[in-house]
Amino acid sequence: MRGFISAGLAALASAFALQVAHAEPQAIVVLQSASDSTVSGTAAFHPPEGENPLVRVDISLQNLAPNSEHGFHIHAFGDISDPKGLATGGHFNPFNTTHACEDSEVRHAGDIGNVKADAEGNVVVTKHVKASLIPGEPDSIFGRGVIVHEKADDCVTQPTGNAGGRFAQGVIGYSTNSTAKASPSRPLRRILNLAARAVIAKTAISPLSITGTVTFTTNTKTTFLHLNLTGFEPNGVHGFHIHGFGNLSSTDGTALGGHFNPKNQPHGLPEAGDARHAGDFGSITADANGAVITTLESDLISLDPSADTAIYGRAIVVHELVDDGTTQPTGNAGKRLAQGVIGVANITAVAPPVTEPTSTATYELPVETEEPTETDGGEYETEEPEETNEYETDVESTETSGYEEEPSAAETDVYETETSGYEETDAYEPVSPTDEETEPAATETEGYETEIIYETETSEETQPVATETDAYEPVTPGYEQTEPAGTETEVYETEGGYEIESEVYETESAEYEETEPAAVETESVIEYETPAAEETAAYT
Repeated sequence: MRGFISAGLAALASAFALQVAHAEPQAIVVLQSASDSTVSGTAAFHPPEGENPLVRVDISLQNLAPNSEHGFHIHAFGDISDPKGLATGGHFNPFNTTHACEDSEVRHAGDIGNVKADAEGNVVVTKHVKASLIPGEPDSIFGRGVIVHEKADDCVTQPTGNAGGRFAQGVIGYSTNSTAKASPSRPLRRILNLAARAVIAKTAISPLSITGTVTFTTNTKTTFLHLNLTGFEPNGVHGFHIHGFGNLSSTDGTALGGHFNPKNQPHGLPEAGDARHAGDFGSITADANGAVITTLESDLISLDPSADTAIYGRAIVVHELVDDGTTQPTGNAGKRLAQGVIGVANITAVAPPVTEPTSTATYELPVETEEPTETDGGEYETEEPEETNEYETDVESTETSGYEEEPSAAETDVYETETSGYEETDAYEPVSPTDEETEPAATETEGYETEIIYETETSEETQPVATETDAYEPVTPGYEQTEPAGTETEVYETEGGYEIESEVYETESAEYEETEPAAVETESVIEYETPAAEETAAYT
């Protein structure tokens, strides 16, 4: 009898292990070709399993040279607006470690190592990465970029591995509802970057060739969406929403799920105020040339990664029809004609068009925030499926950081050698004549804080100096370009020179139902704790 029970328990354990092994990924990136290559593929990110603390990455690539080997990394920015992949910056490195490959205990959070193609030029492999799938944690990968490099990573050269140019790029987006919360044992890190970008492209079913960008900035309370889109029919009107998942794997856009709705509100138009989905922006209207160049704004979404309304890893969708504002939960806006994943970005040329002064000083969030409304789950709506930055100048490689830990000795308009969260800041890294990656120096603009503070560091991979005016598409009438200015940041002096805030926080990550949230106004942080409440908002 005892043997029978033991055998039964063993069978159950085996079945559970198999179920875990085949669990749905929590994040996904769809890779598109860069630098005139034809490389494409996907990478699916699974939470740690069993006693393994690392995130599992299932990689599938096509169109590589037979038997070739290529560096494969997570990069600091999820900005794929540059055709050579330069806007994705350097390796994602929030803890300022040295570069290495996956067999090293000490390495960048974005260091995955190398992948090797078979005789047909394909890759199917499983790797592991020292990063997080928990929104709001310093090493969370939602909204970050992924790069397939031209050459193999030598695992030694700092900070890039001398992996050469960039053959494919993509933005890591949500692929399922997430209920994970940031660990209270993780230290608070002051977030410097408050900018994002989605590169928009048509879906396979779209009769229109809609392309362009949506750039997100903030003045600490309101988030501004700067639309620069083309390819519409003259004077066409189309529903425009943020959707819950950043999954581009379906040809008709249905893998993007329903409207982003972390507060479980009904669908509505912007006139409904807080009583609508966070992703509800109504409809946009093209001009006589089939372009949409305008600025929208919302207090229902956030660029603070620790907020439950944060949009990194979510997606923009342009619909076939007008949003009627009443049909639940979709607005009856029809098929999905264009899509793009929202990624963390290093924005230097766009300032939000605010009428009141925009503060660049530090600020605090309230200690308490509203807990999300619990729901019994939900499903997605059943809608019908519906810049280039080339810097060729060689400069010293630099590091960038999404989190400030050790500020420079003096606050100046020049970025001293401040420790950074993204070590290999090839924020706009060109494919130079010697096939070495090159990194830019950072600039900031008035009107909002940027995330990036660069630390100069020499390496074999050289980076260019970013030019503010040619970093992005021409500034359009929806917003004005401003001269960069150093962002004032507070430092916390204590013994040893600087203090890393010891306060901890938990983030709420939501299931999202296509029933939209009431806005929670949040201001920026010096220190705070967010509640440990579960996020259970669902998508429909």
